[in-house]
Amino acid sequence: MTNRPTEIFEVRIREYKGIEFCAVGTEPLVPGDVVVVDRNGELECGDVITEPYSMSELEQFDGEVLAMVRKANESDISRWEQNQALEKKAFISARCKIRDRELSMKLVRVESTLDRKKLRFYFTAENRVDFRELVKDLAYIFKTRIEMRQIGVRDEARMIGGYSHCGQEFCCVRHLNDFSPVTIRMAKDQDLALNPTKISGACGRLMCCLAYEYDYYKESKKRFPKVGTRLIYQGKDAVVTACDVLRSTVKLLVKDVPTEISIQEYEEAKKGETKPPEPEEQLDTQTDDDQEV
Repeated sequence: MTNRPTEIFEVRIREYKGIEFCAVGTEPLVPGDVVVVDRNGELECGDVITEPYSMSELEQFDGEVLAMVRKANESDISRWEQNQALEKKAFISARCKIRDRELSMKLVRVESTLDRKKLRFYFTAENRVDFRELVKDLAYIFKTRIEMRQIGVRDEARMIGGYSHCGQEFCCVRHLNDFSPVTIRMAKDQDLALNPTKISGACGRLMCCLAYEYDYYKESKKRFPKVGTRLIYQGKDAVVTACDVLRSTVKLLVKDVPTEISIQEYEEAKKGETKPPEPEEQLDTQTDDDQEV
């Protein structure tokens, strides 16, 4: 875009896709309005979900922005609703054709552009699939351009939707735009039990939320001692058995008695430890007669 947009709104194109940013000219919009946007050369309908950004936020904004074609009229909304029925019909037809041709693929979702110039079929498969004949079948039925797109298990979970262990809707559906790398190291550094059923999402991959507090844990744990560290606490030998970063506490075993103290108390105890006396230098008492020749 060559001209600076007057306002920028957040728009959700589909319920399972991330937030997009839409540039608007002078036409006023409010949350709940439906707009037609140009998304990579394809017309889509989307819901406005926020108030416009303030001028101060707009000056700092440097993200990618979609161009708004127009505020959706009755004809656009009617076609949008008709397209949803078309997508369901296309899904059923495609699944039947996949079964008839015995293709090793799982159909996940079908999308239609607003102008119906393209039907996009999302699927998962363990290996590459030769779907050329399937494309011909679908093009003959729907008389439009057909696009097949293979996706991963994370995208599949996002499109299907659902609820995670916490009882909340999947993060990838609710607010995530992109999938960030998540590693087992993140779970270890947060002292989580490495139980696959506890740290894996519905997609079978490590839960995205493991990355949310990882930087905080990584930085905070620099202040905490390692498990097994020995110290003198209240004049008694003690050993660190666990650390709770969120509560800022350290668990000790003091003479076989479990004790929990704050990280500040631990640091004071370490500072107050008396160092063992250094060995005195031994004086050389050997006489000349005792020295070896």
